[in-house]
Amino acid sequence: MAETQDAKAATRYSIRLARAQVSPKEQIEKAQQLMRIVIQLPEFMGSQHIAAYWPNDGEINPLSILATAHEMKKSCYLPKLGPAPTIQMQFMAYLPGDYLTANRLGILEPSLIDRKTIPADALDLTLVPLIAFDEKGQRLGMGKGYYDHTFAFRKNDSKAKPFLLGLAYDLQKVSQVPSEKWDIPLDGIATETGYINFKDLL
Repeated sequence: MAETQDAKAATRYSIRLARAQVSPKEQIEKAQQLMRIVIQLPEFMGSQHIAAYWPNDGEINPLSILATAHEMKKSCYLPKLGPAPTIQMQFMAYLPGDYLTANRLGILEPSLIDRKTIPADALDLTLVPLIAFDEKGQRLGMGKGYYDHTFAFRKNDSKAKPFLLGLAYDLQKVSQVPSEKWDIPLDGIATETGYINFKDLL
């Protein structure tokens, strides 16, 4: 357990450091390259209810993907943290231009109380942030456990919705992500240069 946590901490440090070196110009360019890949995926085209995240700490920006989804009349959502000390998220309807406020982690989230929420298992596609990923679909997050807890129902039913699509820069790939029994793997990963559906590799 301690060795796994130490390995995760070391990976988080090195990848966050590398990600911080991506220039603002490169961030924009790579986000656009990512968007062009994602919006052509059958997992995107066939989805009506799509959740993403507000970029933080140098994460690759998914907002152009959400904007395109909105233009295509798809329903879009952003995560909103549940009250402490719960480690759960709810997904609230999002329209471009909505007023957002910083949550207790400093990440922007919807604040309008009149926006509807959707259960996590009713989403078709969830665009997932991450620190690192490997070729088997293991994901390393920030360590708070929000995604693992929220999508824990996927552990016993890998065919259940939603499709969990990690978004990252190529530089975030590592040879192996240290994993634990409660970690929820990704169904696919998209970067600025390509896409892997891990379900196809089974």
